[in-house]
Amino acid sequence: MNKMTTRHFEKKKVNAREELLGMLGSIDVLCATIEVPYEISTINKKKLHLKIGYSDEEWMNFLEYLDFDYTGAYEKAINGTIWLTDGTWLTRKDYYERERWVHRRSPSIPSFLK
Repeated sequence: MNKMTTRHFEKKKVNAREELLGMLGSIDVLCATIEVPYEISTINKKKLHLKIGYSDEEWMNFLEYLDFDYTGAYEKAINGTIWLTDGTWLTRKDYYERERWVHRRSPSIPSFLK
């Protein structure tokens, strides 16, 4: 196998918490529901919900729940949706066997519907 082909199959480790914080930037989370397989979660919980009006402690627990590394390729690490305070949301998507967060924005309302 040549170097180009070998690089194609390398699996890069990603920290799920850092990945999410990078996607959020300065946007705050309104609420969230996340599911992680038991075998890769750092705490023995499969699902975690962050309700509207969550406390600082609940936010820290949520981030702790996501503090694990995964390859992002060929394994489904995270399922869920995160609603943001700016009216947008994040959801997980497989893209060519590479899992990632996708930031969705609400479409503009056409003038004929106003």
